[in-house]
Amino acid sequence: MPTIRDVAKEAGVSSSTVSRYLNKNGYVSEEAKKSIHAAIELLRYRPNEMARSLATKKSQMVALLVPDITNPFFTELAKEIEEQAYQYGFTMILCNIGNEHEKEKQIIEQLQQQYIAGLFIATKQIEASYYEKLQIPMVAVDRVLSEKIPTIKTDHFLGGQIACQHLMACGVENVLCIRASSEEDVANERIAGFYSCAQTLQIEEVISAYEVEATKILVLEKLQNRTYEAIFASSDAMAIGTLKAIQQMNLRIPEDIQLIGYDGIRMTEWTTPTITTIAQQITQIGQRAVRCLWKQMQNEDILERHQLVAPILIKRNSTKGE
Repeated sequence: MPTIRDVAKEAGVSSSTVSRYLNKNGYVSEEAKKSIHAAIELLRYRPNEMARSLATKKSQMVALLVPDITNPFFTELAKEIEEQAYQYGFTMILCNIGNEHEKEKQIIEQLQQQYIAGLFIATKQIEASYYEKLQIPMVAVDRVLSEKIPTIKTDHFLGGQIACQHLMACGVENVLCIRASSEEDVANERIAGFYSCAQTLQIEEVISAYEVEATKILVLEKLQNRTYEAIFASSDAMAIGTLKAIQQMNLRIPEDIQLIGYDGIRMTEWTTPTITTIAQQITQIGQRAVRCLWKQMQNEDILERHQLVAPILIKRNSTKGE
């Protein structure tokens, strides 16, 4: 494998000149630049990024921290952010945190040792003051960590309102709402938005994990005791579990019971029937998050530190109406 010395010898310059050229740090004449570039192409030289990071205390790596990579929403979010980061010349590391407070701290410390260039944080396991003291460019994604940390998130209150308004337009009068724990701000916002438009609805509320099988078991128990005209599942993973439970009870969707999910993951297009959902605009979230991180790296002012992205209704076959 060729080294900087090999490039310098081929280009007829010193190793320090090649180093300045590669790191874009210091003067290099135009003639030397052309010679170095030609030598790099001829020798197919590739810089040792780890060594460069140690020398400059900078890297081209960014990291995304998520609570659960098995949740399809975070899988799709990771794909979008990785693609956007690549356009800016970054390689993304994906870190699955779970609900482990200490694990998140340990991973962040390890990333700092690798001179990580920036962080996208989609978890909320640690107190806000910890993140604020890191002195690393970062963006909170889909949740607010602190007023001081830039945030890109869906307007979940609006999303809950859209879900409620759609079900009411479909003639629904009583609804089962399946939500996540009240400890999660995102879950609270979605349900609060739903209730804000539900003055005439009869609502029963239950708590479930963001999991297909757990939600299926819960809904089977509920359907054995009473009937509902519709179910609002506050994530698409919950909606898929709900669909399985309804079908196991030999009920028809949407004739006997209507169903609406939340997130807009691709799997809702593949079910039978397809699931109506409140879709987070993941591409737009990814674009804004990467652009926001890049601005911090360039020491540019961020005029709008907390950005809300409006969700949209995707009407499919699990609800009535237009």
